[in-house]
Amino acid sequence: MKRALFCTLVLSLSLLAYPASAGTVQGKVVLLQAGHGYTPDDAYVLVKFDTDVTGGPACATDATRLALNPATEAGKAMLSMLLAAQAAGLTVEAFGRNNCDVMGSVQESLSYIRIE
Repeated sequence: MKRALFCTLVLSLSLLAYPASAGTVQGKVVLLQAGHGYTPDDAYVLVKFDTDVTGGPACATDATRLALNPATEAGKAMLSMLLAAQAAGLTVEAFGRNNCDVMGSVQESLSYIRIE
């Protein structure tokens, strides 16, 4: 009985470590917007797809775009891939980070992308 209770507790705690509701979207890139401000690195990029982001966190009041910080290595890589996908008309699958730390309380921050 103690072992079953312990296993249940461990499983419950492990589920807390993962985002409960990160946004996802699959579509073509229709808009890339870059600017300064909002981030500690004074740079941001917004990505809009031809479909809305679904399942995002409550802080993401704008479900039409995801945000990334182009000053980070991951941000640079994702921006490069998004530009290539937009130019080639490829479909992108994007996943949010379940937070809005790049743009404050409007767009969910981008975690990673895949190009099909």
